Amino acid sequence: MPNNTCREDGCEARTASRNLCARHYGLQYRNGTLPGRPPVTRHVLSNVDTEARTATCSVCGLTRVSIRRGRNECMTVRQRHIEGYKRGEKLRAKYGISVADFEAMEGSQCGKCAICSCMPGALVVDHDHATGGVRQLLCGHCNTALGFLRDNPNIALSAAAYLISHSTS
Repeated sequence: MPNNTCREDGCEARTASRNLCARHYGLQYRNGTLPGRPPVTRHVLSNVDTEARTATCSVCGLTRVSIRRGRNECMTVRQRHIEGYKRGEKLRAKYGISVADFEAMEGSQCGKCAICSCMPGALVVDHDHATGGVRQLLCGHCNTALGFLRDNPNIALSAAAYLISHSTS
């Protein structure tokens, strides 16, 4: 009969993975000591202000780092990795483009919205709902406005005429 207890000395818990119990597996995973897994660079925080939930990261150098109670590590790196992965997956699945394609479009537009030319914090992909084809990158306001106008140029022209006729300037 196989031994189903954790391989760590003195631990009698049942194994979960790699002959380790869930607790020891998690510890080794987070510490980067799990065999076959590269070590993790820890972003240790200093100048922690729990009331304001800010701190300074030793690696990133960021002074306004969102922190979670009970954790003394920078969450921005992990969050950026997760967001980047999800962003790439969403771009591929929903629009059929890669992150590199998105960044090339952003560069060709100089980081500006294709409609209002503002430079928002983030641009979004505008696509034709009928064909699914990607058009250009827009700010969130312009993208939402097109959605509310149901991508109908006649409604957009009527809205423009309405605004012009009621203009005070």
